[in-house]
Amino acid sequence: MHHHNVRLQDNIEAVSPPSLAAGPGGAIALSDSSGDYLLSVISPEGVVQGSQDDSVYYGLTFSPDGDSLYTVSSNNRVDTWVRTAGSLKRVATHKVPVVADTRLTGVAARRDGRVVALRTDGSTVLVDPSTKGDPPQVEDSGIYDSQRDHRGALGEDGTLLAVESERSLANSKTSHVDLLELPSRRRMRRIGLGGALSTLAVSVRRHSLFTVIDENVLQSWDTRTGKLRWQSDGAGYAGIAVDPSGHWIATVSGDGTVWFWDSATGGRLASVDIPFAAGSRATSLGTGWESSIAFSDDGKQLWSATEGGELLSWDMTTDSWIKELCGRVSRQLSPAERSRYLTSVSGDYQACGPSDR
Repeated sequence: MHHHNVRLQDNIEAVSPPSLAAGPGGAIALSDSSGDYLLSVISPEGVVQGSQDDSVYYGLTFSPDGDSLYTVSSNNRVDTWVRTAGSLKRVATHKVPVVADTRLTGVAARRDGRVVALRTDGSTVLVDPSTKGDPPQVEDSGIYDSQRDHRGALGEDGTLLAVESERSLANSKTSHVDLLELPSRRRMRRIGLGGALSTLAVSVRRHSLFTVIDENVLQSWDTRTGKLRWQSDGAGYAGIAVDPSGHWIATVSGDGTVWFWDSATGGRLASVDIPFAAGSRATSLGTGWESSIAFSDDGKQLWSATEGGELLSWDMTTDSWIKELCGRVSRQLSPAERSRYLTSVSGDYQACGPSDR
């Protein structure tokens, strides 16, 4: 675990996990939803910030080249930001139509330069950040059903949407997820999960839909065929993140335990605990409900941000783990220790000491 000297304030009015996104070149975008409403980008070059005015950003994403940051806010805006002269500058604002009982909840940047924003009812808005006018035009999908509690997730490139479409009966144990092609919203297929959906994520690069059902079971679905690849018990249900390189899945439970999974097999590999912040409401609500997680663009780190806590990063490579292990023991490992700690994923590492590569 690594500290980055970035503290987040504690919102005493509502549970509101900070918005968190990873971008190219090791950049991290973070929105603190309390206090001074600051939007921050942390990168190897330093920290830059921009004012959020009176809005809360529920979704953040970088453009594919990392030059722009897109945000969706509580006042139904899609904003475009760029880093200039040591600060974040808002260069475009697109107001989207207001739909009762919904808000914007997610955003993804397409390779064609447009941006997809997702509402809590499963409808989408397509924005071209370069368009001008008063107000700039947006393309609204116009499909609303605010009477249902939709959970949705956008693919990282804005070409695919997975949205909870129905339950067979109120409070039933069965959920269905529709996979929709964007921007047309043509339904590619419907997947019956066999349980009540807790959280979900889509990886276009891995042709995968990951779902947690019944607050316990992690599932992997092939988005091309709709077939279940595997399912595993013991998942966290308060959040999910997928490693862009395809190795890992992370789930977080209400108490702040983060479990790591092999995305190919569903094997549960390890866990870490997001630390409680002294005096934070998380001590009673659970850190997981006030935390967001995201993998770095290269998959080598997992980032976590906790309201009332701080921004942390966690090493996610075998090399870093073995270096940490060897740094702790500072000697050659015994045969029993090698068998226990240096497993098949350790490659040609055999011991700690001068003989290591």
